[in-house]
Amino acid sequence: MTEEDDPAESSGTVASGVMDEDAQTRRRPSRKRRPPSSDRRRFVNAVTVGLVAALVPYLWILWDVWDKTVEPLRRTFPGGNFYDLQGRAMLHGHLSVPTGSLGVEGFVHDGHTYTYFGIFPSLIRLPVLLLTSRLDGRLTAPYMLLGWLVAGVFCALLLWRLRMVLRGPVALGRMEAASYGLLVATMMGGSVFVYLASNAWVYDEDLVWSVALTVGSMFALLGVMERPSRGRMWACGGLVLAASLNRLPTGYACIAGALLVAGWLALGRGGDENRRWFLPMVAAGLVPLVALTVVNELKFGVAFGVPLNEQVFTHVNAHRRAALAASGGKGYGLQFLPSTALAYLWPGGIRLTSVFPFVTLPAEPARAVGSVILDRANRTASLTASMPLLFLLSCWGVFAAFRRRTLGRGSMTRLIVVAAALGCGAVMIFDYISDRYLADFLPFLIVASAVGLVDVWGRTHNWRRPRRRLLVGATAVLTVASMAVNLAVASTPQGNWASQRAIAYVKRQVSFANLLGLPLTGNIVHGEHLPYYAPADTLFDVGDCRALYISTGDTYATFPMQQLEHKTWFPLERPADAEHRFSVKIEASLVGSTRPFPIMTIGRDTISMMTKGSSRIRFDLSGPHINEVGKTVRVKRGEKYAVVVTADPYLQVLTVAVRGKISLDVLLPSGRPTVLPPPSVPGMPMSFRNVTKKPKSEKSSLCQAVVSAGRG
Repeated sequence: MTEEDDPAESSGTVASGVMDEDAQTRRRPSRKRRPPSSDRRRFVNAVTVGLVAALVPYLWILWDVWDKTVEPLRRTFPGGNFYDLQGRAMLHGHLSVPTGSLGVEGFVHDGHTYTYFGIFPSLIRLPVLLLTSRLDGRLTAPYMLLGWLVAGVFCALLLWRLRMVLRGPVALGRMEAASYGLLVATMMGGSVFVYLASNAWVYDEDLVWSVALTVGSMFALLGVMERPSRGRMWACGGLVLAASLNRLPTGYACIAGALLVAGWLALGRGGDENRRWFLPMVAAGLVPLVALTVVNELKFGVAFGVPLNEQVFTHVNAHRRAALAASGGKGYGLQFLPSTALAYLWPGGIRLTSVFPFVTLPAEPARAVGSVILDRANRTASLTASMPLLFLLSCWGVFAAFRRRTLGRGSMTRLIVVAAALGCGAVMIFDYISDRYLADFLPFLIVASAVGLVDVWGRTHNWRRPRRRLLVGATAVLTVASMAVNLAVASTPQGNWASQRAIAYVKRQVSFANLLGLPLTGNIVHGEHLPYYAPADTLFDVGDCRALYISTGDTYATFPMQQLEHKTWFPLERPADAEHRFSVKIEASLVGSTRPFPIMTIGRDTISMMTKGSSRIRFDLSGPHINEVGKTVRVKRGEKYAVVVTADPYLQVLTVAVRGKISLDVLLPSGRPTVLPPPSVPGMPMSFRNVTKKPKSEKSSLCQAVVSAGRG
């Protein structure tokens, strides 16, 4: 047997102290030791393969490849431009954004509107914002990819540093290296990272950077404990500062970690000669805390937390106000722990079905336990079911870090395990349950699982090859399972999906049903009117294939607007007369063109196009008893714009979109939609024409395919 074949391969000191050099030599023939550079190269190759394997599903979801298109600059509404708006405000020397630009997500303090999201993602956008405004609203997907890559690099660096701390200069064999590659693939492609990619908006980018910067901070903190130096102190302080300026829960966890390490140094646990690094380490924790406090004061006038009573959504949503009142105005408390623990930790927290993609989120939103009032609850997978490898290794990692006899210098891993765990403490007592909040657990799972896997290899170094192969094989099986589950979960339809993506999803359901002979009967419901709610993946055939809808499974019963009662349904094919398309070309400056241009009537109400300034248009709905003003959309002279008016009689929603951007979104008035002749006004600075195509059939082809697949 050669050392290249045997990953137990260790001549020299075993870091655990379980077996000294003489004992190991007595048990095995002497082998030539590989140089450390060879170990690093093998490790780098293994984790690179793992990252590339994880990158494939991540990009598939992030770039919206479902409908065979690639969108690296994918735009998502709402919440795709919040960081851009904040960045533009910072370029003008303040943090407030234009009034109304954040919708119900805005916080109004002292007459100014702010976002509760951190400033770090806005800071790293500034170079792009200084060069161009053409990418505003399209930077979220690229920066999420950048955050994912940063997280991947820090995961690999942390794993290597933990191996050095726990096992020392022990030679790295092929099977051990392969297991590290599998672990990195699971961290990046078999975790909630993939679900976050399904929505290229501010909510998920916030969490991607949170994981990346928290893991980076844990890597830096471990480096300071391992061997303090000026460079490591600066790196640690910078990463903790960045994490603090990104997301509050994990930011406070990183600050706490820095102060814990400072205390560790002060007590001489790192050696008497390293006590002098105590004050720099205190600064690495306190400077970010001060910076975070200053930003919070500038935005909200409070040092800590977010004043939920100042959010626009709180003022328009009675349920939010009731939930806040029940929790004493805080929005968090230990009374929510049973509800969050059930949602995030229950082993049965995924759903197995006979329909593609076969594994999905639970069919219905998470439920409150007891008499508590949750602000919001979405469909949520549990971390135990969706990330089994990380969960199991984390359990062992916590045991390994806190047992009396640790491997090598394993006692120093306790502090970063504790600090990472603090980051997921807030979400466990929060009154909002969502699948994306599993990302707050991810730094802890990454740190603890890395400790666990390194510890496993340190304690099984004398196993024979078949048993080690079994260990790697089990790791591989759980890696593949984790990646498959998270890819499937990320494929679950959501309310902000593009229509082509949802259609492609259902077409795949039909294809697999026909291929495998598993009919869609249990998923299809027929009727004349859409119900307000149905479990996820329910397909509703309206009026014998006049229209087809799919349920996202999310409930909006607590939202204030009546039309949101049907928001659980995503339109796949609408009635033939529900959609009207127009082409608008701006011929000249819009200055001076203030009169309305009516384009359609619905009963006694009229949809009109209005101009504002020299380069903006909007669409209003007016009538005897209604006056709805739409949002303005920027246009350019000489360019054509597609205007789509959708009057859906089953969703009871009227929308007007200009090149995909919603200008008007209101309750559908009663009456028959009628297209008016093109406006003819002398000197009109634009051309406007109806380009609606007459449908070939009243029945939808996709619906007919679904119904046919339902019969089996």
